Amino acid sequence: MIVTEYPNCSISLMEESDITELAENLRNQDVIEISGLGATNEFACQQSYLNSNKKFTVRLNNNKLVACFGVGSVTDDIGMIWMLGTKYMKNIKDTLLKHGRDWVTHLMIGYDFVYNIVHTQNTVSIRWLKWLGAKFLDIPAPDGYQYFRLGGDV
Repeated sequence: MIVTEYPNCSISLMEESDITELAENLRNQDVIEISGLGATNEFACQQSYLNSNKKFTVRLNNNKLVACFGVGSVTDDIGMIWMLGTKYMKNIKDTLLKHGRDWVTHLMIGYDFVYNIVHTQNTVSIRWLKWLGAKFLDIPAPDGYQYFRLGGDV
């Protein structure tokens, strides 16, 4: 079921069948980030799906999978936000810039703040997170990674 349509892509509720397609087509930045944390692509995509109460799939108009994203509850008022993408992310750059903040706002409903971790060499994601208003936290993280949060007081 399509939730939202844009000129170059659509967003629908993520389905379990999206997991394998996403895992097999992850962009290099996400593969590096996942493997650095000791996980496989399939495991990371599956856990993201299973642990989320809001989860969505982005597809180009030709049905190519672009990304999946969502949020899951860590506690009643704290969420873990995530996005995993494919090489087609570059095809929707303008749509992400125009509508990304609205989607983050939607994901944050019911949470005081959301957080996750990013590889310090993943400059594309870090730039995107900064644009979204993320605050990078000076707390212990696995070597080469940094925690960020959106919302709440830092």
